[in-house]
Amino acid sequence: MTTNQPSTIGSKIDNSIQISDLIRILKKYGIYLLGGMILTATLAVIWGKFQPNQYDGVALVHLTQHNSLSLGGMAAATDDFSLKLQTQVLGMQSPSVAEETMRRLKLPANPNFNGNLKMQSLDDPAQRDHLVRTFLGSLQVTQKPKTELLEVRFRSKSPVLAMLVANTLVDVYFAQSFQQRYKSTEEVSSFL
Repeated sequence: MTTNQPSTIGSKIDNSIQISDLIRILKKYGIYLLGGMILTATLAVIWGKFQPNQYDGVALVHLTQHNSLSLGGMAAATDDFSLKLQTQVLGMQSPSVAEETMRRLKLPANPNFNGNLKMQSLDDPAQRDHLVRTFLGSLQVTQKPKTELLEVRFRSKSPVLAMLVANTLVDVYFAQSFQQRYKSTEEVSSFL
């Protein structure tokens, strides 16, 4: 019994798109494509005109890796330093540092920071939480790759305010960090 199988050599269908096919499609739908591009560009320009200017204040913080004797060797020291850098990043983004920075600069009363001037009290927990979330939403702290530098970036409508907040935040963080170490040392001294 023989079966008739179709010949596969002559029955291959060419599925590739030829340049003539592209030209035919462009002739047919080109006006719609061009109109869509012009409309998109026009809407993008209009949207950009109505967006407020945003400025980034940037402060770079250099954290040095202190040489200390470690039984774990150099790899353990590198891992410890990486952990310390991540701790510094999280510490700078803490709500307590944000709140103290806002208190020092009186940010709740500043219209460039707080567009809703009805929420001005850092003593009211609900308003404080809202203001801290707003503050932290404008803050970004990152480690510069392969360096000992942390970049503190704050975005604001005012370039002066953006830079002032970035610098003040660094000052507040190191002041709080120093106070915590001082208190710990003082408690140990009093215990001994």
